[in-house]
Amino acid sequence: MEKKICWSNLPHGDRPVLVLPVYKGGERFLRCLRSLDVAHLYFAAIVISVNSRSDSADLKHAFDFQTSAGLPVEVLNTQSELSSMDHTRFWANELRRTGLRPEQMLMWIGHDDELDPDGLAFNCPNGVWPIDSNTMVLGPWKLRHEGVDELYQVPDGESLETWTCFPPPNIKPVPSLEWVCSQLVHPTYLNLTGGIFSFGSMLQVIDFTYKKISGMRMEMTLATALGTRFVTELPTAITIVYGRADSDRATIPVQHARQDDRQLLAWVTRYAFGSRQSRLRLASTIGSLFTLRLQVATGRGKFPEEDWVVRYDS
Repeated sequence: MEKKICWSNLPHGDRPVLVLPVYKGGERFLRCLRSLDVAHLYFAAIVISVNSRSDSADLKHAFDFQTSAGLPVEVLNTQSELSSMDHTRFWANELRRTGLRPEQMLMWIGHDDELDPDGLAFNCPNGVWPIDSNTMVLGPWKLRHEGVDELYQVPDGESLETWTCFPPPNIKPVPSLEWVCSQLVHPTYLNLTGGIFSFGSMLQVIDFTYKKISGMRMEMTLATALGTRFVTELPTAITIVYGRADSDRATIPVQHARQDDRQLLAWVTRYAFGSRQSRLRLASTIGSLFTLRLQVATGRGKFPEEDWVVRYDS
């Protein structure tokens, strides 16, 4: 039985809504669901959007979870397999249609990742989140690599590396455009899992004239939605991210990434348009990137590799 959430009368509406998109989830999706046992202490609701036919095992698992969860859960189903961005447009438009307010904060989690209960308890005592409506939260992330055919379960008490997109000596929060320009010149590891942002920011993304073709650069795109002024991270990780060679993030075609680069340029230019200082900062960054491309094209330079920065204070 399909259950719809009344978004206008949501208990604990000051807490984020957890959004869980699923595509070919299988055992990894079940692992993620098991980690949501504590979700009722920290989230207003959960939205599980299953990108599959209506007879999939993933959809059955989502409905089974819905009946036993201790908080409102809405299950959406595309009824056919969509691309990553078309799936995002599907669930965002459905939530808009059913009345979710643009100012509602969301937290995204990948179906192959997990919530970290210790991190949630530390960062959100009594279910109170240290977040602001004009600030996007990204990371940090506990990270564990696993093989393509390996399903790893972190034992209780195991210490995992914690990764950050704020290399020292960054003082957080960082103005959004400054953070994005820094990422374009010196990229670090990024992952939307655990990312907290307003629903209105995602609506801006899906309504933008120059459409995104993949999930690449989504973190930077959401960080520079109109109304978002800063990017920060939590004191400790609240998610465990599992990296593997066949993940969506690792297999996005190069041509899609390049198109999303162009989309990001148009998007960030829109963000910077209202401030002379922002326009100058963006122009300087574009100039640096153009110079780098010329150096690469003439064999006198190379593109910087993504910097995997480990935090040692978590």
